Amino acid sequence: MSTIVAILVWLGDLLLVVNIVMLAIRATTKRYHVQTTMLLLLSSKFWGVALWLWCISVAYSFWGIRPVILGLVLGGVGIIPVTAIGLFADHYWMAFGELVFQAILTAGAYLLGTKFASE
Repeated sequence: MSTIVAILVWLGDLLLVVNIVMLAIRATTKRYHVQTTMLLLLSSKFWGVALWLWCISVAYSFWGIRPVILGLVLGGVGIIPVTAIGLFADHYWMAFGELVFQAILTAGAYLLGTKFASE
């Protein structure tokens, strides 16, 4: 599982660079409006899945199966707040910051993509 998560993190970083380049191009010209919108929406889905899998991996490796089951019972996406609470309570500040950054990145890409789609 950790190898898959490592590959997803690497692809997510590459996708972030591509998104920044596309947003810079879109800021200077309206030529790639549709492509940038679709890229942002697809990126948000990819980052969401990568964050979800990373949270499952972290919760299981640090605290066992109980937090994973609790997080999955809480609507599937409950694993993210369960992992955040666990990381915060155990003072894993860098991992907690990464989780918050990824959650903001995922939500921000989705919101920006839907804003561009409505234009």
